[in-house]
Amino acid sequence: MLNVPPDRRGLIHENDVKALQKWRAMIDNAFRNNLAADAKTTSTSYRGESGKYGPANATDNDKETYWATDDEVTSADLEIDLGGDRTVNYVVLQEYISWGNASRNLKLNSGKNNAWKRVTRAQPLDIRELLSSIP
Repeated sequence: MLNVPPDRRGLIHENDVKALQKWRAMIDNAFRNNLAADAKTTSTSYRGESGKYGPANATDNDKETYWATDDEVTSADLEIDLGGDRTVNYVVLQEYISWGNASRNLKLNSGKNNAWKRVTRAQPLDIRELLSSIP
């Protein structure tokens, strides 16, 4: 919710437009260097062992390709090799939403030479859970 309503002219006010443009520039700057773009990827599993769902799809910058596991797989690892030591400020994870919300518990680890350290974990918000909590 951006809370940028039209003014009495039916237009977005010029000050709001400027603020939104600055915000867009800040976002573009923060995400201008995708360290994972076309990085070497491996996974413990991928759907049907088919390249159509292989781990390289996770970093190919194509919103119509994706990494996926077989339906019965409930836990899998995806490893993205950034090619050396890197400082990472943001990580963007997205599901192929046409298949619905399947991820339940995500863990982000960092490391090298198989010495892994937990960075964070997350549980995606399922819109059905959110809606069911509204009285």
